[in-house]
Amino acid sequence: MGVVYRSIGHNGWAYDYNGDEVLVYQDNRDDWFKTFNPKTGENIFVFNYVDLGGYGWNQHIERLSNISDKGWFLMTTNGDPTNWGSNQFLMIQIKPRSQNPKIWRIAPTFNNHINYDSEAFASFDIANNNIYWGGNWKGTDNLEVYRVELPNNWESVLSSS
Repeated sequence: MGVVYRSIGHNGWAYDYNGDEVLVYQDNRDDWFKTFNPKTGENIFVFNYVDLGGYGWNQHIERLSNISDKGWFLMTTNGDPTNWGSNQFLMIQIKPRSQNPKIWRIAPTFNNHINYDSEAFASFDIANNNIYWGGNWKGTDNLEVYRVELPNNWESVLSSS
C-alpha cells in the first residue's frame, strides 16, 4: 500500500487514466511531483523539479473537477523569469517519468511575482474548458482577472498525439 507522507508541498486533485481521483503533490523530502491514489494506494512518480529546469520556480497544483478530462493535472508556476518553466500554466500528463509524460505549456500567467499573495492561483470552470486567474503587476491594489479558453476536446487531442 502506498503512503502519503507528512512532508507534502503544494497539492491538488485530478483523475488518473482509470478515472480514480488522485492527490497530486510535491514531496518535499525528494522534490518529486507524485500522485497518490487513496483507493489503490498507488504512487506515481511523474517528474522531479530538475526535469523542468531545476529550482528557481514555485508552483500550485489546481483541481480538475470534470472526470472526462482524466489523466492530466494543471500546474501554475512562478519565480525566476529566466527559467522556461516559470510563470506558466502547464498541463501535465499523469504517467510515470519513465513513460515520458507530456507537458502542454498553455500560456504565461501574466504575473509579476513579488510575493506569495501575488502568485497566480488558477481555477478551472466545472467543464475544465476555461482557466481563470488573477494577475498582479506590482500594484498594491492592482489585480486583473484573466481567462484562457481551452478547446472542448483538449484532453482527447493531447492524449492521442
